Amino acid sequence: MPSLLHSHRFALAEALLALLILSAVFLTGIDKVSYGEDESHWIHTSSYLEILLTHKPDSPLWGEHYWTLTQPPMARYLIGLGRLAGGYKPEDLNTPWQFDQDYETNVAQGNLPESGLLWWSRLPMSALAALACWLIFLMLRAVAGRIAGYYFLLAVLSNAYFLTHLRRAMSETPLLFFTILATAACWKALRELHKAYQQEATIAKNLRKPVTWFLVAGVCCGLAGACKINGLFSASGLFALVMLSFLLLPGGADRGLRQTFAIRGAILSVFAALLVFIALNPYLYSNPLVNTARMFKFRVQEMSIQVAGFPENVLPNSPLQRLDIISQRIFEDYAWPNFSGARWLNLTLAAVGLGNLLWRAWRWLRSGENDPSAAALLALLAPLATAALATPLDWDRYYLFPVVLAACCGAVGLGTVAKRLRKAESTKNRLA
Repeated sequence: MPSLLHSHRFALAEALLALLILSAVFLTGIDKVSYGEDESHWIHTSSYLEILLTHKPDSPLWGEHYWTLTQPPMARYLIGLGRLAGGYKPEDLNTPWQFDQDYETNVAQGNLPESGLLWWSRLPMSALAALACWLIFLMLRAVAGRIAGYYFLLAVLSNAYFLTHLRRAMSETPLLFFTILATAACWKALRELHKAYQQEATIAKNLRKPVTWFLVAGVCCGLAGACKINGLFSASGLFALVMLSFLLLPGGADRGLRQTFAIRGAILSVFAALLVFIALNPYLYSNPLVNTARMFKFRVQEMSIQVAGFPENVLPNSPLQRLDIISQRIFEDYAWPNFSGARWLNLTLAAVGLGNLLWRAWRWLRSGENDPSAAALLALLAPLATAALATPLDWDRYYLFPVVLAACCGAVGLGTVAKRLRKAESTKNRLA
């Protein structure tokens, strides 16, 4: 049995079963997901898929206005692909939801997406959610064992927060998917770099493969940014990971070659992210840097308006009160398990897991020990989780990345505790 559990075939079958279970859960009951009013805006603007294909970049539709400033268009393209698969054309779309009007008035004005349109618009998100969670499962299994992977699956499939927000027709799911895809590409890049460094005399051509995978990660970071502008923060983690891995990982490459490829890989990866981010958004073509800055500025201004318009959803200024609310949201309200007082259990497991991930990431960078998943997960997820916690608004969907990172840390924490208990039991049996 032990040999079977550790066989390649068993691991492959286990991975496929996990994917089937995730797909079955996320792709069923899509119509029963509670409606989010913001979905109306995302579905309405999915017409930008057709605009991309039929209008030149200098079209007024790609000029500076609310829809081009508020968020990049990649999530709209994906929603557009979903509703096109269901036979819904731009003329079938709803009009934008008016937040200053009641539900009945919005329905009467045609602002509520028709049920079929809503289902097909959510379908791409549900599929991407299953794939993102599957990739996380694979990485957690590699870094902390099966118990960590299984616990993460349970934490996802039993959590109403994930099953709701990851299936709505909005930008959070593709942002998560492309960030996790970038993490997986980094995982592969680090493995290839380790192989190259294990050769007696590492030469330049041996480092091309890891650089190529880091470039793939950069493209994925650009796709994440094209879904939601804060997705670009993942490129900062990628930059740091490329530099650290080339410079710190032990091996046969001389220092000059390391420095050359560290700088080249880091710059090219970030350049790839920015190039993809710009290429997918014709609004940026006329002046990429200035217009990107305008998008960031507009988001800050829009958040100020939201703070003024929804004072009941604003986090307190007191650091202690703010910390109390945020920890309550991340480790209990939006976590699994989420019974009264679960915050302290989840927080403890997450703290143990975070410490273990940091230790494993450092050991990997300094000695090449363990699996590089820890370094990849922390480098790519941490910047987005940190950016999310900087918001002054206490809105559930804004907590997605902190909740995902906490779930990963909690899974690793449980896996670490289980491994220690098994080791202690094994030692006790040998001594008996």
